[in-house]
Amino acid sequence: QISEDIVIIAIDDESFSALNTTWPFPRDYHAKLIENLSEAGAKLIIFDIEFTENSRYPESDKLLANAAAASNNVVFAGKVLHGKAHGDPDQLLTPISDIVANGSPWGIVNMNSDSDNAIRKYSLFEEMDNHKYYSIGVAGLANSRLY
Repeated sequence: QISEDIVIIAIDDESFSALNTTWPFPRDYHAKLIENLSEAGAKLIIFDIEFTENSRYPESDKLLANAAAASNNVVFAGKVLHGKAHGDPDQLLTPISDIVANGSPWGIVNMNSDSDNAIRKYSLFEEMDNHKYYSIGVAGLANSRLY
């Protein structure tokens, strides 16, 4: 049975046409989405979009971070980039500093595929420098008002 409590908002070609824009969307679009979803009663908003670099518009970055902090129900994406060769250091990509500074939670979106490129397993965390970074699903559950 499909739950009506879960809504997925996808970004596709129709989205670009309707908004007359290209990727990446200005971050104030995402801020407005957070505000609208929160006003509509969303208990949890998870962005499976990596906001790991500042945009060209610092005010737009701040609007996104402030909207997330105000709604207190948004989880963002981060990633662990594993070194490609033996000895290469791993790198942690966190959400932009405005988001982190406002205390918004985030989780790792790493997906590991098998040799045939199929994804059959989902890791609950990634470990880096003896620290566990939880997946976006775990971070979402931990920060939700769903239970």
